[in-house]
Amino acid sequence: MLYRISLGGKYLTNKSYSNQYNQFVFTPLAMLGYQIDNHNTIRFLLQRDTELPSVSDLSNNAQVITSDIISKGNPLLQNATQTVAGLIYTLNNKFLNLNTGIVYSYTDKAINQYFTHDDVNNYIALTKENAVYSKEFGGYVSGQIKPFGTDIFSIRTSAQFVRQQLKSNLVGSISNWYVPIDIYAVFQTNKWMLSYEYRFTSNNLEGAYLVQDENKSNFTARYKYNNRLSFSAGMLCTFTPSRYYQETLPGSFAYHQRDTMIFDNKSMIILGVSWNFNKGKDYSTKRTLMNADKDAAVF
Repeated sequence: MLYRISLGGKYLTNKSYSNQYNQFVFTPLAMLGYQIDNHNTIRFLLQRDTELPSVSDLSNNAQVITSDIISKGNPLLQNATQTVAGLIYTLNNKFLNLNTGIVYSYTDKAINQYFTHDDVNNYIALTKENAVYSKEFGGYVSGQIKPFGTDIFSIRTSAQFVRQQLKSNLVGSISNWYVPIDIYAVFQTNKWMLSYEYRFTSNNLEGAYLVQDENKSNFTARYKYNNRLSFSAGMLCTFTPSRYYQETLPGSFAYHQRDTMIFDNKSMIILGVSWNFNKGKDYSTKRTLMNADKDAAVF
């Protein structure tokens, strides 16, 4: 059996010209696990913590975006409280290292940013509020496959399958699937290392926007001349420009789309030289310990 328990708390005091509150937040951490055998382990995690609004989040100073759109904070913001629970399974053997889990996250009074309309002054404001809640539920898989049972060739991957949900007093209910996948293939010997990394991008829910992950398509080669000197070369964003995309949520008061493609990064070549400056003698030892304790564990 594996277990860990940590108890903590935070006492929060917020005082401004328009808002004042005191609150105590209980922040425990608990882990309970079981090692099935030398290769399989299962664990259950539970954690609770709080998120404080920043100074700029609480500031009511307005910044002009366009003639009828401004950006400002919200002095009435309160802290958000997040509770995370997860069930994690780990498998390790000669051919496979696997880490997978199911995770549920609930954030009460989640701090988010949205476009809202001010009927009195007739303008649109990009501002923050305490949503009713935000939730994330899904799973993840990360691991390394070794087809030959050695490190000469391996495929590493990580993937998330997350359902994001939000309930807001300003924009109503929003939901989104976030499914990013990364694949990393590596071939290595005592002297050489060749690798390729690729990402299948997905849209992540971030406040008033759906933001797409940064794309990846990277080659890397490294040659180890000796224990100190190594050379490397690589190509980033192979045959494709780097792309950054975001778009406002459906039904938003303001529509904003940004699609940036940097063609100068397309098939960008990188070169590197590494020199290890460490000093000292290599030391290794192998010992066999024989120990027995026959005393009774009683005070």
